[in-house]
Amino acid sequence: MLPEANLQLRVGDVPRVKTLLETVVAHPGRLEFRGHLVGPHSTDNGSERLEINGLDVFDDTVPDDKGYAWRVIEARYGLDDSGAMPHMRKHPVPWRADLAWDLYW
Repeated sequence: MLPEANLQLRVGDVPRVKTLLETVVAHPGRLEFRGHLVGPHSTDNGSERLEINGLDVFDDTVPDDKGYAWRVIEARYGLDDSGAMPHMRKHPVPWRADLAWDLYW
């Protein structure tokens, strides 16, 4: 279990860790997040945490227009606590043999 402080963490304009975890669990197979773990012996502040900085969205019903696509993804997947619209591109995901919207903040 992650501490509540880590669940409320956000890196830049990314939605909170809690929001992303709940969204991925609620939509199995549709979303994959990426980021990294910071261990307890890190040199920044010694705080062990999970940092998420991007999300792949596997949903071929999302329109190709970036601005409209973000509004659809934000509403459909409950990402309304992000601080800003992410950078977005469609890209092939080799381990899924599929295209995804790559969202990164």
